[in-house]
Amino acid sequence: MKHYFLILFLVAFGTGFSQNKSIFHSENGRIRTLIVENYFKSLSAETIEEIQKVKPANGEFVHLATDKKQYYFLSDVAQLTEAQKNNFYQKLFDNKFIFQVNHGLPNGYVWIIAEKDKFSPQDGLQRITNLYQQSIN
Repeated sequence: MKHYFLILFLVAFGTGFSQNKSIFHSENGRIRTLIVENYFKSLSAETIEEIQKVKPANGEFVHLATDKKQYYFLSDVAQLTEAQKNNFYQKLFDNKFIFQVNHGLPNGYVWIIAEKDKFSPQDGLQRITNLYQQSIN
């Protein structure tokens, strides 16, 4: 009997999750930041499926998640040349940002991760934007 309720709970929870428009969109369709108590799984299959619905504009960095140690920003850099991307990634690395590309992400998408003890979300976003502008000029 316990297993029956467990299976029923898992089916109900799973169905409810999949029916949402996106975990990164609010009721009115605006992009919102997901707050995670422990650790955000930025490369999980569910997350990758959900970020395809976000579609950041060229050069836009969207603060999509915050967990107990980091802020996660998403961007689409597909419009950059390979040299510009490499320059941008090097600037991110030199400025203590972590970045993830490929790993199942949509083509051109990049996760940029700022550690909470080094940046505020606003400061991280401003620095990332400045590094991006320096990379394309």
